[in-house]
Amino acid sequence: MPDIVVLKAVADLFEVTLDYLVEEEHDGKPVTKEIRDGNYRRNCYIITGTSIFIVVLIATLIFGILFMFFPGTGYPWLCYAYAVPAALIVWLVFNSIWFNPRKNFMIVSLLVWSLLLALYLTFSMMEYHIIPILLVGIPAQLIIWMWSRLKNKIKI
Repeated sequence: MPDIVVLKAVADLFEVTLDYLVEEEHDGKPVTKEIRDGNYRRNCYIITGTSIFIVVLIATLIFGILFMFFPGTGYPWLCYAYAVPAALIVWLVFNSIWFNPRKNFMIVSLLVWSLLLALYLTFSMMEYHIIPILLVGIPAQLIIWMWSRLKNKIKI
């Protein structure tokens, strides 16, 4: 019985999975690392997209409840304005876990601007016209840009 380290080295050498090596009978071509990694990546995209659509579904449910049961409450469509930043937070979390973290800066920028726009829409519906709230986005964008310029490793 070979050690697990040896099995892993053999699997890497032949570019197959450990499962393929330890099975007694094989019913087809081996599952290569490329196929496995491609399926994993595809599943990550599907889970991320599904999670974002769940946020949209929740916003739609809230919209429907407000529209049907509380018709005089104001502007139920604002739940969609807040669904955008919520969906961006979900995207940011999954991007940090599974995908390219360099895209986080773009997602954070979109998050800041969508949240500011949602706040502006909320206040404008209450007849407060506070365009200066959007000006907060300028220094926030500069901070995000400067943060994106940081290097991961410090050379001594």
